[in-house]
Amino acid sequence: MRKLVSLALTLAFVASFSFSAGIATAAPAAGHLAARSAAQEIGDTITVTDTDGNDVAKATVDDIIDPFEDMQQSPKKGLRFISVEVTIENTGKDTLTVTPGNIGVVDDKGIIYVGVDVDRTDKVDPLVDTDLAPGDSISGGLAVGIPDDGDIAQVVWLVGQGMLPILVNNLDPVALGDQVTLYNTDYAEEAAVSTEDVVDNFDDLAKGTEPQKGLKFVGVTVTFENTGEEAFTPVPASVFLGTTDGIFWAPESSVDRSADAIDQIPDLTDDPIDPGDSVTGFVGFQIPQDLEIAWVMYLPDTSRLIRIYDADTGESGTPTAGDTGKNDGGLGPIGKQTPTPSSGSKKTPEATGNECAGAADWQDVTLETLGAWGGVFRNLDLSTPDAGAASDARDGADTIRDLVTQQRDSNPPPAAENLNDMLVQAFEDSAQALDDIADAIDASDSAAYQDAIQTISDIGNSFTEGDVADTLTELKSTCPEIDQL
Repeated sequence: MRKLVSLALTLAFVASFSFSAGIATAAPAAGHLAARSAAQEIGDTITVTDTDGNDVAKATVDDIIDPFEDMQQSPKKGLRFISVEVTIENTGKDTLTVTPGNIGVVDDKGIIYVGVDVDRTDKVDPLVDTDLAPGDSISGGLAVGIPDDGDIAQVVWLVGQGMLPILVNNLDPVALGDQVTLYNTDYAEEAAVSTEDVVDNFDDLAKGTEPQKGLKFVGVTVTFENTGEEAFTPVPASVFLGTTDGIFWAPESSVDRSADAIDQIPDLTDDPIDPGDSVTGFVGFQIPQDLEIAWVMYLPDTSRLIRIYDADTGESGTPTAGDTGKNDGGLGPIGKQTPTPSSGSKKTPEATGNECAGAADWQDVTLETLGAWGGVFRNLDLSTPDAGAASDARDGADTIRDLVTQQRDSNPPPAAENLNDMLVQAFEDSAQALDDIADAIDASDSAAYQDAIQTISDIGNSFTEGDVADTLTELKSTCPEIDQL
């Protein structure tokens, strides 16, 4: 059974919230997450499903007007406006919230831009915040400012947790070994990124390690070459695997590989790379056995998205089958939530004595606080960063600080004390970040706003590949009764 509340699911809520529009006009959007797999053209209708495979919506980009001039405003120097005209239909059973700020245009350098408020003079209604009842639909246009010399690469829509449909894709397929340039938001080159190998059904594992029933391991080998003038730090947790059912999977570190596999290609780390140098490393995933690999993307922060591999490029882009790759990941559901690897999948000595005394009760409290923590971000709407959004952010910070007290007083068993301290710290840091977001909105400080969003993203990364993830894996091996986190 899929866990409805887990560390990874809460992370997905935290990460998905950060896609909301920033403060600055035509500023890069803050976005980090999972996507529908089919590449599409203007006029194609996309079927959007939720993380359980249920129909949620149909979305169509009816037209893109480029450049768009039917408005009273003029673009800032160096920018041009485009108009993205979309139709969205609610095909699900529940109300669907459509937020224009969650539709982004990705340019050819991988930078994400979102719509801005303009006074249109054409006959197209602007797309507005709408709660669509089942069966209802809405059409409207978004005015988006992008660089004068930029091309439209993709149009994406953050529907909800785990769902980022790609509504339009103009990118050429990326084969194994193809280098893709990663730019920063100032359009300076940072790195050249290439996917060297994709291994389906990866099995070069340490003794006693195997995928859960119905799941399989996938290994991805990636090379980062620093093409910039300063040290570059890759983010392993920002490499995502897309499958043909339309879900992205995040890496996770609970699967042990064989010593030979590790010697052949080390794990990808976040160690800085000097200018001119490169590093090749491995990122692993665990996904349902019946899913097919679609592509790999790299989303290093809240403003950038680049595709670094497509499975449909022909022979050179076909995933390898067998054990010629490596895997350091488990299931990391930015996209889809499935059971976390069981404690039986890794042979680790269990605790003796009272190290796990009270673990089940502590887990119950922790599930409650994590659920409430995720709820703060699920309910926070920053698509319009105004005084109301600032107030909501501060209210969310207050709610999380109450959770700090609850988690601190949760009476963890000795084996869980370290993880409990980490959770308390994550709550404290995210509450402060929400206060920083509110202050940035009040001051119209887009840089401070993005810094606060990045803080939340960094907290999330620690849950998929970092101290929190590693500590949780060790705790679950020590205390098998902790089986819901």
